[in-house]
Amino acid sequence: MHGINGLCTASMRSALLKAGLEDVTHTYTSAPAGWGPVPLGQLMKRTLVEAFKEGKPTVTKVMGVAEKEYDRMLEEVLEEMGGTYRPYVNVDLYVGRRPKANMG
Repeated sequence: MHGINGLCTASMRSALLKAGLEDVTHTYTSAPAGWGPVPLGQLMKRTLVEAFKEGKPTVTKVMGVAEKEYDRMLEEVLEEMGGTYRPYVNVDLYVGRRPKANMG
């Protein structure tokens, strides 16, 4: 959609193998955003805030939303995150290792 691959995690394993990693494993989990275990919940919230800020030009253009309206909606979301609601972020985790021959 609009040049953004929203399914990039589906091809991550093959990309890591192609890059030379071995024993690539995958797991899927959920992490709290703005609440929960202190560093994790706050880190996820900060990460989302930065993603929302960086995505603003694209989102406002694609969705036809004025910048002021986007800012208002973002403030509302941030107030709810860890306050009114306890949202989660779904996360795909991939782990692989470099071959022994490539290790320093």
